[in-house]
Amino acid sequence: MRNEGPQIYGPYKHGKKWRVVVISGSAQVARSYSTEAEAIAVKKRTQEISLSITVESIVHDYIAHLGSRGLAASTVRTVEYRLNAFFAGRERSNYFDISKSVAANLYADITTRQSVDTHRNTLVAVKAMGAWAVKTGKARSNPFAAVEPTGLRSRGKQQLRIDEARKLYAKCVELADSGDDGAVAVLTTMLLGLRASEVTNRLVRDLDAGGTILWIEKAKTRAGDRGLAVPDVLRSHLQRLAKGRAPTERLFGGSTTKRGNARDRQWLYHHTHRLCELALVPATSPHALRGLHATVAIAAGADVASVARHLGHSDTKVTTEHYIAPGAIARSRATFVAEILVKNNASIFTNGVLSSEISQEEDVTN
Repeated sequence: MRNEGPQIYGPYKHGKKWRVVVISGSAQVARSYSTEAEAIAVKKRTQEISLSITVESIVHDYIAHLGSRGLAASTVRTVEYRLNAFFAGRERSNYFDISKSVAANLYADITTRQSVDTHRNTLVAVKAMGAWAVKTGKARSNPFAAVEPTGLRSRGKQQLRIDEARKLYAKCVELADSGDDGAVAVLTTMLLGLRASEVTNRLVRDLDAGGTILWIEKAKTRAGDRGLAVPDVLRSHLQRLAKGRAPTERLFGGSTTKRGNARDRQWLYHHTHRLCELALVPATSPHALRGLHATVAIAAGADVASVARHLGHSDTKVTTEHYIAPGAIARSRATFVAEILVKNNASIFTNGVLSSEISQEEDVTN
């Protein structure tokens, strides 16, 4: 069945004039014209315009809408990339020619070209765009709403073990002390549990209160806007980066190539892999270090809600399903039960490298 655009009725005799009614989504607009010929001409032009709405124009308008909502530019770019990948080859097609069966076929096709997590995220973006088109009156129905996602999502990135994390931490501190900015960035990711973009987008002015607070603004979500306590081991390194520079400069400024490319998330990925190699631990990603932060925080006794707030999540389900390592919550509970039974309040991570840093971070989120 065709996913029809606005429905146009008339012209109807209305007193001494002729009326044309346009129904688009839940909106209805009626306009009257002096003559029947004029009303017929308007109806024809309206039909021609509605039938010429392309997939490309719908995507363009939706991306503009997301940008106007104040979402992070990186988030908007990601959505745009996903939509373009989904509709590849159909950009010039009439949006109203996409039926439910066509929508299902488009999804089936992209599942052969993308990983499960990626194509499921793409479908979420496409469904959201379809719902927006209906809400704004650009279409009467959402052909993507009934498309069922396939495949099982992975549950977070593979994380380093505690002993491996200690080795990486030690190597980061060693190189940060020698002035290695990449090591400082990886250390910041580990100790504060930040998204890659939250590290590389920080400004000098975000380091506040004598270097004791790092403000995160314009994050991926509204819940991501927050202020985090900076551990002592990290403070002097961030202050070194900020010294003598303008407030609106990037904290991790400079460039990585002779061409002057900005230090973006790919820069952080590069240095994370480099530091892992130097520390003789399995290569991991900044995102996995963010998950490691959550796992260690739980092991140190933090509650899930506090960890979720610290990571900038509005829903603890996201934290437990995609960030905290499987079994970490259960192990934490078992550990505290054992400690109570033997009347020993010392955590198994008391002597761990990261335990003091976690306790400082909890203060700012509780």
